[in-house]
Amino acid sequence: FDINHVDISINIPSVPVAGDVFNLSCVIVVPPNFVENLTSVRWTYDLQAFQDVTSENNDARLVPVVRNGNIFTSVLRLDPVKTTDARRYYCQATFQVFGTVDRTNRDLTVQIFPPSVSIVADPPTGPIYESTSYLLTCTATVNTTIVDTPVTASVAWTDPSGNVIPTNEARRQVIPPTGNSLVSMLLFQPIDTGLNNDGGTYTCQMIINSGNSLVASSQPTDTTLPVTVESKLLM
Repeated sequence: FDINHVDISINIPSVPVAGDVFNLSCVIVVPPNFVENLTSVRWTYDLQAFQDVTSENNDARLVPVVRNGNIFTSVLRLDPVKTTDARRYYCQATFQVFGTVDRTNRDLTVQIFPPSVSIVADPPTGPIYESTSYLLTCTATVNTTIVDTPVTASVAWTDPSGNVIPTNEARRQVIPPTGNSLVSMLLFQPIDTGLNNDGGTYTCQMIINSGNSLVASSQPTDTTLPVTVESKLLM
């Protein structure tokens, strides 16, 4: 036998969400009657790496290699997986009879964990009277222990009728997040009880995005706030 009789591949079964425990598998297939054992399996981040993944990443560990017939499986466990783990992985197998088997590589994509989202009103308490300005501020918070920052956010505000409020509306002004801000505002100029009937429950939906092509955007997160508008008392 020679090195060409050995097949090596990396199995990534799905796109993990940051915070998950996730396994990457390096599968080495040898001829059916092959009797040699593996000398070693190395997981690295690049071809010229002097350090293994487990030396560079404290949250990564190797599960002992399992042999099932002519198939060897090496598992790299990420616990937890983070957005910084979204990168290329190399697996190299070494047999004493062959020396080093050519490495194989795969890219790992990681999805951002959904943010927590909250809405704060201004004024925060007391009656909200028609024909006055009113501000809702929506803020997203990400878990920076598993999500590398800076990130960006996209927002959708929904009115009590279930309609998405456009960003170009004059009276209800949607101020989207800019740059790396995770804050959006909905400004009523003014709020109304009449024809516009602004009372009801408003929804803010946030999605967190990354500029890294291997980091997938989060699933959307919604939060709501009920708004009650009162008519001005006639003096």
